Amino acid sequence: MLSQVSRRICSSAIRRSAGEDVHPVYLKIKEVQKQYQVNNGLLIHERHGNLGKILQGMTAIVFVAAAIQSGML
Repeated sequence: MLSQVSRRICSSAIRRSAGEDVHPVYLKIKEVQKQYQVNNGLLIHERHGNLGKILQGMTAIVFVAAAIQSGML
């Protein structure tokens, strides 16, 4: 019983120390998250620049087209 407990303690300590090496993609994601956390007065859908504006416009066009097709407008 005692040997199992000591084995678990040692193995978890090894796993924690091995976590210092992180994948580069993880670091890239964290950098993007930091950019979105900056309080620059923009709404979240405005922070992605031109791509966000294009996607928002396309979404509006699809919404209007669907509303017209269903007879709501």
